Amino acid sequence: MWDLEKKNPSQLLTFPPKGSKEKSGLGAVPLALLLPSKSNFKLLGLKKFLIIILCAIVSLCFAQNIFAKTCQECHPPSKVAPNARKWHAPFIEGKCEACHGGAANTFQTDVIKGIKWFQSGSLLGGKAYIVLSPKVEQFDLVFRTQNPWKQEILSTLEVPSFSEITPPEIVKVWFLGLEKGPWIEAKVLVQTTTPCKVSVSCDGATGSTEENYYSYQVISIPHVEEGNTYNCVVEAEDFNGVQTPPQNFTFTAQGAFENNLSKLNPPAQNVTVKLFRSNLDELVLEIASDGKISWKLGGIARSNIAKKSSSKPADHPHMNPLSWSSIDACYSCHKRSMFTVSHPVNVALRPFMANDELPLFRGVITCATCHNPHGSAYPYDLRKYGPGLCKTCHKDK
Repeated sequence: MWDLEKKNPSQLLTFPPKGSKEKSGLGAVPLALLLPSKSNFKLLGLKKFLIIILCAIVSLCFAQNIFAKTCQECHPPSKVAPNARKWHAPFIEGKCEACHGGAANTFQTDVIKGIKWFQSGSLLGGKAYIVLSPKVEQFDLVFRTQNPWKQEILSTLEVPSFSEITPPEIVKVWFLGLEKGPWIEAKVLVQTTTPCKVSVSCDGATGSTEENYYSYQVISIPHVEEGNTYNCVVEAEDFNGVQTPPQNFTFTAQGAFENNLSKLNPPAQNVTVKLFRSNLDELVLEIASDGKISWKLGGIARSNIAKKSSSKPADHPHMNPLSWSSIDACYSCHKRSMFTVSHPVNVALRPFMANDELPLFRGVITCATCHNPHGSAYPYDLRKYGPGLCKTCHKDK
């Protein structure tokens, strides 16, 4: 038996003493004996001391698990589906991962149908600034390239201001050859450190950037005479109106442009795109690529759940984006062949149909636009019932 008479009660820890027949904490061990001193190791032994430490760690982890929040503590039924009379089985059973987990798939890689395309272009590589019409600001924008495949949805809300401060410089000027048509055009490649508008003047023949700003571009100089030598002056002006010092350049007008196409950049492997606002409050599309691309830009109805459309919220790092949870997750249980009537999904809503009553996920109609995946007061988990649901968007029907 332990000598407890001389021990302070604050130094006692409930623990069955060695050899005790008691199965619960009826005995007591001095807390001092659990401390890592030589005398303690002699009394309890190293193995027993390590077992105690391990048990303490397991208990701590168990305690943290007990106090961990469940999904419904932060997202109660009254919040996610007000006035619901029945609930979607995965939600009420606490199997939130059935819809919010699984293999990731987003609208950034899916083809969205029904997009109104209003602008297209090509890029030889480098970076470009495309000044957009004020009319596009009523939409969210969809940027798409085919090779490499890239589709990105860009919000026209809260666009950052232009921050380019690097002064422009002309890096390279290169004569690529002649292109023959109704007249002969000389093709000159001009590369700059930042996107610029470029002008080339060659003994009375001139050519310039038609519109927008590029860091890697071919300038066409019409009405040159084959075999003549031309002395040229090349100038560039960046997006802020800063000009480069004039650079002299000489070429002899001979050779076919098509024979030198291989000297240009190969097809791109990587493409990035974003929006910014100029000092004149213009909306500008910035495209950057490591090679040649063809691109197009379209508009879709602006998402009305923009604050919830983060692809992976910081506090839910293992959660799939809403774009996956609102279509792909549905079809994992509800097979398409089951439906006799089905509204198209993954379709851009026409802007004049947009409303604040039904959620648009990144401006696109999904299953969850008409159905509440958590629960509803109406059959089939519909957000509304009867013709009123359809007339929310189809107001003229």
